[in-house]
Formats: sequence, C-alpha cells, structure tokens
Amino acid sequence: MDYKTEVFGFCPDKLIQFAEPHTLERTARIEGDSLVMESETDRRILRKEELPKDGPQLETGYPLMDWAFLMARRDLESNFHEGGISAGEHFRHTPSWVRDTCITAITGLATFYPEKIAEVLPRLLDEKLGEIQFEQYRGYYEDRYYTMTDQILWVLAAEKTGKVLGDNSLLAHGAPYAAKTLSRMIEERMDSKSFLFAGGSSLFDGHSGFPDGMTGPELRSSSVNLIYLRALKILEELEGLPEETRKEYENLRGKLADALDRELWVEERGHYAQLRHGENYREERLETLGNLFALGNPDLPADKAQQICKAIRQHPYGVPALTPWYEERVVYHSEAVWPFMAGVGLWALRERHDEIPAEILEDSGLDLTYTTAQLLRTSMLEGTFMELLHGRTGQGRFSPAQVWSAAAMLSVVENGIFGMQFHDDHLSFRPELPGFLKGQTVTLRDFVIRGVSVTLAFDPDLNVSVNGTPLPGNILHFADWGMTLGKRNTNPIKISADLKVNAERDTSPPTTGVTATSKDWKLRVGPDEMVIFPSEEQIGSYALAFTATNEADQNRELVLRLESPGEGIMVQPEQLNLSVKAGETVTQTIRLGFGKPPVHFGGGVFRIHDASNTIQLELPVRRFFTLDCSWRIKPMFKISSVNYGREFRNVEHWDVQRVPMHAEFRLGPYEGILWYAKKIVVPATWAGEELVFYCGAMSDWDKTYFNGTLIGQTGSSEASAQGKERCYTIPAELIKPGQTNTIAVQVYCPGKNS
Repeated sequence: MDYKTEVFGFCPDKLIQFAEPHTLERTARIEGDSLVMESETDRRILRKEELPKDGPQLETGYPLMDWAFLMARRDLESNFHEGGISAGEHFRHTPSWVRDTCITAITGLATFYPEKIAEVLPRLLDEKLGEIQFEQYRGYYEDRYYTMTDQILWVLAAEKTGKVLGDNSLLAHGAPYAAKTLSRMIEERMDSKSFLFAGGSSLFDGHSGFPDGMTGPELRSSSVNLIYLRALKILEELEGLPEETRKEYENLRGKLADALDRELWVEERGHYAQLRHGENYREERLETLGNLFALGNPDLPADKAQQICKAIRQHPYGVPALTPWYEERVVYHSEAVWPFMAGVGLWALRERHDEIPAEILEDSGLDLTYTTAQLLRTSMLEGTFMELLHGRTGQGRFSPAQVWSAAAMLSVVENGIFGMQFHDDHLSFRPELPGFLKGQTVTLRDFVIRGVSVTLAFDPDLNVSVNGTPLPGNILHFADWGMTLGKRNTNPIKISADLKVNAERDTSPPTTGVTATSKDWKLRVGPDEMVIFPSEEQIGSYALAFTATNEADQNRELVLRLESPGEGIMVQPEQLNLSVKAGETVTQTIRLGFGKPPVHFGGGVFRIHDASNTIQLELPVRRFFTLDCSWRIKPMFKISSVNYGREFRNVEHWDVQRVPMHAEFRLGPYEGILWYAKKIVVPATWAGEELVFYCGAMSDWDKTYFNGTLIGQTGSSEASAQGKERCYTIPAELIKPGQTNTIAVQVYCPGKNS
C-alpha cells in the first residue's frame, strides 16, 4: 500500500478500512468505469458515467484521487439551483445559507465556480435591513439570537471571489451591509468587560454545539471573534472606504485582537480556547474551526501560527471539531469530524505562505498527505462527501453531497497540490504533492482562469506549465494569456452605520466576593461568593480577581498560600508574594484550572491564607448542575391562583422554550402569568445534600416550587422585583436522589423583556 495507518490504507485503485471491534472491514476499489464499495452487509456501485464529463478534469495517475475530484464536482453541482446553492442533499428545500455558501466559496468554489458564487453572494444581503442575512435558523431556535453571529463570513467570501475574478466591486457593494452588520454586533453583542462579541458561530451554536450551561448572551466564542477579526482587516483595506470608517475599523480590530489574546489565547496549550462564559470561566478545549480562521489571518504572529499547527493533531478519521470531545454530555458536534475543516485548513496555510516549517506540518492534522488521505477514505467508502463523520468509527453521517465537504477536495487541488494565489495581474503557484503522489506529473484540464480555458500541469520537479508552455518562476501573468486584468473599485463607498465603540473596557475591580481584614491589610477575592465549576468534564479555568490593600502607614510585604479546593484542580499561582506601598492596592488574577477530565470533588473550599492563618479568605467551591436548556412553558394570561398539583400533570404537553431567553421571543408581546417547568434527575450521589437553585434575574415577581413545595418567592403584585436575581435553597428532604424531580417557576410578566 502507498499509504497506511492503523485504521485504513490504499493503493492507486483500492482503499481498505480495516475491521475493528466496533466496525466491519470496508473496501472501495475501481474496476474499469465503476467504483465498487463493499462490506459484509452492503455492496454499492458508482459508475463513472454518473460523474461530470465537462469542466475541469484532474489527472494525477492515481485513480482514487481523480475519481474523488469528480465526485466532489458532482456533489457540488447537484446543489446548484437558479440563484442559489443548497447546503446538501438533505437541505434541497432550504434557501442558500450564509455560513455554508461562504465557507464553500473560500475553500474552493470561488476558484472553480466563480460566476456561480458571484451570482449567489448578492442574494445573501438583506436589502430591507441593509445587513448581511442573519443566518439560516433565525426564527427556528430562539436561543440562536445570541449565537448565530458569524454571517460576517460573507466578507471573506466576497474578497476571495473578487481576487479570482479580478474585480472587487462585489466586496465594495457589500461593504455598507457589512458595516450595518458590525454596527448591530457592537450595539447588541459587544461585552464591555472583555471587549469580545457575545455569541457562538453557527457551527457551534447554542442548540447543538455547546453543552447546556455554555450558551446564551454570556457566551463569547473564539470562532466568531476570530472571523470578525479577519473580516475587519479585509474591510479596512478596501479602496473607496471613508477615512473615518477606516480608522474605526482599525480601532475595533485592535481592541478585538487584544481581547482575543487576553481572554482566549491559552499559552500553555498553544491555541485559542473554545469559549468564555460569564466573567470568569474559560473552556480551554481546542475548537478547530476558530483556530483555523486564526491561522488564516496574516496578522497572526508566526510563532502563534506554528503553535496552532502543533496543537491540531492527527486523529484516526480526521481532525475532530473539538479536542477532546465531551464524553458524557455529548452534543451534536462533539464527536464529529467535519471534512470541510480540511479545506479550511489548507486555505489557512496558503494564506501563511512559508511560515510553517515542514517538520511541524508533518505531525500536524493540517499536513497535506494526511488531509488528502482522509478525504479519499471518506469519499471512496461513502461514494459521496458526507456532512460529517463519526469520530470513533469514521462512518459518514447525516446529509450526503454536502457542499462544504465536497469543496474540501477542491481546496486540496487549489491550495494544496497547485498552491494557487490570485493577484491583480498574475496567478502564482507553489506546487506540493501528497506523499503517495511523489514523482507524479499532475494535470488539471479545462480549468477556466479569468474567462480563458487552459490546461495546467506540473512535473515531478514542481515546474508549472500552461498549455505545455513552462511558466518562469511558476507565475502566470494574465496579460500574456489574454486573461482579464484586475480592476479595483475607485468610487467612494458610503457608510452610514455607527461603528464607534464608545465605552472603554470596564476594568473596575469586583465589588462582590469574599473579604478579609487584619490590622494592616484588606484582602478581597471575587467576584463570586461561590466558585461554581460547570461539570467534572470541563477542561478549562476559572479566573478570580484578587485585591490586596495595604492600610498601614508604611510599605508592607505579605506572603499568601493558595490551597486547591479538590482533586484535579490546579491553582495558579500557588503562592502570592506581595509588596505594597502604604495606602495602595494591588490586583492579581488567580486561576483555578483543570487540564483533563474528570475532575472529582464534592463540596470544597478554596483557601488563601498567610503562614500563621491570622488572615485568610475562604470561597466555597461547588459543582454546577446546569438548567440553561429547554424548559416547558405555559401562559395563563391572567393573574390568578393556580392549583400546583392539578395544573402540572401534563407538563410534557406544554410548549418548549430555551432558557435563558425573553418570553417575547416565543410568545410575542405578552402580559400575565407564565409557568416554567423542568424535570431533572438529581444525581444519586447527592443524597442528603442541600441544593441551591440559582435562576438569575427575571420579571416583576415569582414563586418557585420544587416537587410541589414552595421554596422561595421574590416580589409581589404590589412590589416589583424586576431585574433582581433569585437564589433559593432546596432542603435535602424535598429532593429525590436518583429520581425525577420537578422545578416550577410562576412568573408575572409585565409586558416586555420577561
């Protein structure tokens, strides 16, 4: 075999995935004009006559490779329709989606089908709102209001299409729409504490990409913010942009870059963290997509780019969306391998030119040989490019003929094998061959560049030719071949949106937390009076702000020890050595971190104290049982008493609503009583423990019940408690450990923001 791993291998016309404890042997082989796919329980045949006969044809001398390229083209073209592109075979009834269309454009569709992309992209601009379309699921899952925020990908797609066609007028046309989109993000989703945009990408959204408790407006995802960072750079460099707008973009980009480095870069891991949630918690899993967009940003320092490449490791069936994935609380994307990420990775590497040494790439999940082999494995065994793959078995899942998965194979040809880079007046090549193609001559026939159909080829020495004519320096000058030269927008672009970030970042020390005093010192650690870890499966850290004030009339020194609250929890630093001038205050960040699951602890206490214990701080540490998820909801439309036992027999028939979220997103304008109910199973190991139910701020007044017993209420019909946070104790005797328990909250809604 020319390529072999522990799970699969192949030669030019045959591929085998070996039998494992949970998988059968699967084979794909090319016999004449047929691809035969077999296992013990299945046999399928794909005939070459079903694949495109016209258009670009790849010839590598390796039948598996050439077939995969044609299969990718077939899958892509099957999703083309008048004025749009469907996301895949299972999504033919939907309109063009911003996310899928734009990722597909930057990974290969803009190069091989530029006219189609140029037709579709303008249709993704919302003429009524003057913005880029919000995303495909708007109005489908209400909580995505907070999370589906990556429509700015349109800017990256328009730039790529403009480079291929040699005309940036599409990007110039969309610039005011992008500005309005940015203005909305600044107004509605910029977090004043961190200067990050709230929300997750539409790949990692509040419904399926993050575990419960990590969603809603408290979420700041690395992927969204890294996409916005790249888009801002593109817009900032656009000709015709008003100078004032350019400066505003530059200012916003600088703040966002600083925030990403400060809040989400994890130096010891060498990549951006998956997310921040709230003020303190940082989930440090590797989210591949976000880090690939970071890698594709030319402004990212070379040392960080190299660290990211090292962090993205090779796995048996391709690079997972999350590393490591969630074992116990599996979410839709957690165990998944998304083939399209291979295409994004090769695009990102092409943007970086020669900054990543070969010895780093050889062991990286972005290595061209590894990436190409994985795409060959899935396409040959499935006979199509599936939406995603199961991370443990490599089995294709969900929609066949998925556009962004198929576009990954185009990215292999464009960004990997030929190494194309479009410029105004020329196209440069940096050829590279996967290991199993070494020594081959590669030809791409009937490839259209700026309106001219040509045959590209390069020999084993990586010398590129066009129609048999060698290209000096592997550079194709468009004028020499009668191709269209690039033209730039020269007209002023009118931007009416407000892009100013008016407030400075809120860096004020916390006013809540735990305080200790002595004769000379006042210490505080916060902001919370209780540190709550999301679950024993998290991989991340919890940041606490520590302040020490020297209240003596002379300079003082103080040494404090920090004790871990439980097994598997690391404290950084382990000791504080303070030297503080008289009357002054110093601030330091303390981080409680856990590097790998599971983290085992029950109730614990985080202690900070001096050697004699004359001054000490203690914070209780508890595990989080999140209820940020789907609840049952029932409107009553009037203020009236409700018999709890009678009304709650049929909770399963009530409407469903994500929490936290304003009720108006589900009900529209509403005034009256709302009941929320949620059935939970309390872990059996919590038997005999008193619990705390924290439900944050809500409307005018509430009454909260646990298993039918009132456990607390805030406000009344005469005294509003609008916006006050609720926190109620649940006595141990009310709890049924290991069984189903019911929490119910009766809320009065005054008619807005309930």
